[in-house]
Amino acid sequence: MKVNLGCGSAYVAGWVNVDASEDVKADVHLDARDFIRLHGHETRELYMGHFIEHLMPADALALLRSTVERLPEGAEVSAVVPDIRQVFHAYEAGSIGNRELNEWYVYSYLQPSRHVWCHDESSLTELFSQAGLVDVMPVDPSTWPPVWHKQGLGARFQGGVKGTVPAKESALPALTGDEYAVDFVSDADHGGAGVTSSVDSGRVEELQEQLNRVLGMFVVEAELRNEAEVEVDRLKNSRTFRLAGVVQQVGRRALPPDSERGRAARRLMRTLVNGHR
Repeated sequence: MKVNLGCGSAYVAGWVNVDASEDVKADVHLDARDFIRLHGHETRELYMGHFIEHLMPADALALLRSTVERLPEGAEVSAVVPDIRQVFHAYEAGSIGNRELNEWYVYSYLQPSRHVWCHDESSLTELFSQAGLVDVMPVDPSTWPPVWHKQGLGARFQGGVKGTVPAKESALPALTGDEYAVDFVSDADHGGAGVTSSVDSGRVEELQEQLNRVLGMFVVEAELRNEAEVEVDRLKNSRTFRLAGVVQQVGRRALPPDSERGRAARRLMRTLVNGHR
């Protein structure tokens, strides 16, 4: 399937549009990394339009690396962003003013999700390459099929790149006794016979099994860590988490830590906690 990841308001017909926000039109409301984890193997083409600039570089790199891990070999991944190099050229030329520079491009105050990083063609290319995508090259946003902003103000100063998911690394080959053969050549090599010794094949099979178990443990650990990160991200984006933050702020204002009321509240909490032990 063809996926428009982090679609926001740019719903593209004929694509599976994915966004974590329930406030936008999307076919699937799901966190980007969750979607890749669950449906990456079904995705042959992945597009991210004006999405990467809403992620810190480490988060963007982690997302792209997950596409390399989950998407099938040969899948195409592309991204289009406001090209900050083009933007500043326009700013220096006087084509846009300071207010437009900040409201539209650097911070994007015109939408709920702000920009947190600026990219140009070079930085996107480097990001894609670091993630392990191959054949990374620029795209022309004015003609690239899934790009929503092909005209109007949103179409100005765009830049983008595409890359391909490489072949997956093959599993380690089975080791044989021959591969562990070691030749010991004596000083009698100048006319004498060398002595050859090899590791017992049964021992080799045992070592191979141990190695596979260790590698399996690493794979399981990586999967658990990835799932834990996904759960933490989901919790942080939940309404309950945001409500808890608001309640905490209200509590701090109502019961300042250095006030008598704050100290009394803490004493009461300790009493309640100790009473239930």
